[in-house]
Amino acid sequence: MEKKPKTAVPTPVSVRPDMMRLVDEIGPEGILLGTHCKSCGAKTAGKNRHCRNCTSSEVETIELSSGGILINYTIVHRAAPTWTGQVPYILGEVELPEHVVVTSEVVDVRPDEIEEGMQVKLSFRVGGHTKSGDPIVVYKWTPA
Repeated sequence: MEKKPKTAVPTPVSVRPDMMRLVDEIGPEGILLGTHCKSCGAKTAGKNRHCRNCTSSEVETIELSSGGILINYTIVHRAAPTWTGQVPYILGEVELPEHVVVTSEVVDVRPDEIEEGMQVKLSFRVGGHTKSGDPIVVYKWTPA
């Protein structure tokens, strides 16, 4: 990777380009991506070349909703050694209106306030930086 001059404006980078497209070159805003199978109608999170349900290659990339319902969660008290965030943290599964489930950290809510069935919305945060200093944008869930 080429190093940028110190005067260059940092360019946000998606943590998972197959899952999230950034729409704002200055700040962290984006859209979750999914795959819709034209053969069987299945929808899944992330861009895929083949349907995970029927293996058809007749798929298209779609934009997923930015909000949903928390259907499951766990409070992580002992994180992996590579985790740089706070502990404990909440990891949640959110079902979107497309009937796609997306797992990510749930933020801006205390562990004693979280509950299944709560409405959540997508939030984008800087989760680190590339070697050239560009912010790496991650997606998380926040109470709606």
